[in-house]
Amino acid sequence: MEQKHPMRMGAPGGPEGKHAHEAWVGNCTVVDCEYNEKTHCHAPNIRVVKHTDHADCGTYEPR
Repeated sequence: MEQKHPMRMGAPGGPEGKHAHEAWVGNCTVVDCEYNEKTHCHAPNIRVVKHTDHADCGTYEPR
Protein backbone atom coordinates (compact mmCIF):
# COMPACT_ATOMS: atom_id res chain seq x y z
CA MET A 1 0.00 0.00 0.00
CA GLU A 2 1.41 3.39 -0.94
CA GLN A 3 1.79 5.86 1.92
CA LYS A 4 -0.29 9.03 1.72
CA HIS A 5 0.62 12.49 2.95
CA PRO A 6 -0.65 12.93 6.54
CA MET A 7 -2.86 15.88 5.66
CA ARG A 8 -4.89 13.63 3.34
CA MET A 9 -5.09 10.98 6.05
CA GLY A 10 -6.66 13.21 8.67
CA ALA A 11 -3.65 14.03 10.86
CA PRO A 12 -2.98 13.99 13.84
CA GLY A 13 -3.90 10.29 13.79
CA GLY A 14 -1.00 9.51 11.50
CA PRO A 15 -0.48 6.56 9.20
CA GLU A 16 -2.61 3.44 9.60
CA GLY A 17 -1.25 1.19 12.32
CA LYS A 18 0.36 4.01 14.30
CA HIS A 19 -0.87 4.91 17.77
CA ALA A 20 -2.58 8.31 17.86
CA HIS A 21 0.06 9.69 20.26
CA GLU A 22 3.09 8.12 18.58
CA ALA A 23 5.50 10.51 16.89
CA TRP A 24 6.12 9.90 13.19
CA VAL A 25 7.68 11.63 10.20
CA GLY A 26 4.96 12.76 7.85
CA ASN A 27 6.92 14.39 5.07
CA CYS A 28 10.65 14.22 4.41
CA THR A 29 12.25 16.50 1.82
CA VAL A 30 15.74 14.91 1.98
CA VAL A 31 15.51 13.08 -1.35
CA ASP A 32 18.98 11.50 -1.16
CA CYS A 33 18.23 9.62 2.10
CA GLU A 34 18.09 5.82 1.98
CA TYR A 35 14.84 5.81 3.98
CA ASN A 36 12.99 8.40 1.89
CA GLU A 37 10.42 6.87 -0.46
CA LYS A 38 8.31 9.44 -2.32
CA THR A 39 8.84 12.00 0.52
CA HIS A 40 7.88 9.55 3.28
CA CYS A 41 10.31 8.20 5.88
CA HIS A 42 10.40 4.40 5.99
CA ALA A 43 13.06 4.02 8.69
CA PRO A 44 12.02 1.60 11.43
CA ASN A 45 12.78 4.39 13.93
CA ILE A 46 14.57 7.74 13.86
CA ARG A 47 17.08 9.54 16.04
CA VAL A 48 16.68 13.31 16.43
CA VAL A 49 19.83 15.31 17.17
CA LYS A 50 20.39 18.95 18.10
CA HIS A 51 22.20 21.03 15.49
CA THR A 52 23.06 24.52 16.80
CA ASP A 53 19.56 26.03 17.12
CA HIS A 54 17.36 23.40 15.47
CA ALA A 55 16.75 19.65 15.32
CA ASP A 56 18.12 17.36 12.60
CA CYS A 57 17.45 13.75 11.71
CA GLY A 58 20.36 11.66 12.97
CA THR A 59 19.07 8.59 11.11
CA TYR A 60 19.94 9.99 7.67
CA GLU A 61 21.76 7.48 5.41
CA PRO A 62 22.83 8.50 1.89
CA ARG A 63 21.58 6.28 -0.94
